[in-house]
Amino acid sequence: YVQEAQRTPVRSAAELLRLVQDGSAQRSVAATHLNANSSRTHAVVQLLLKQEVTTPGSNIPNKLTSVMNLVDLAGSERA
Repeated sequence: YVQEAQRTPVRSAAELLRLVQDGSAQRSVAATHLNANSSRTHAVVQLLLKQEVTTPGSNIPNKLTSVMNLVDLAGSERA
C-alpha cells in the first residue's frame, strides 16, 4: 500500500514523460554530506503494457501484457 498513489492511463510516451516530470517536481530534496540535492522521497513508476495483435488471416486477437517497475529510492549516499 502506498498512500496517495495514483494510477493514470497514458496513450503516448509524451503523456508518460509529462507525468514523470510532474511527479519529479513534487519530490522532496535536502542536502546531505555527499550530495547537495539528495532525494528524500522514493519514486515508483509501474508500466502496464498491453498489446493486441491479430495474425493476418485470423480473426482471433492475441493479447500480450507486460509489467515493468521502475524504482528510484531516496538517497542513501555513503562516505
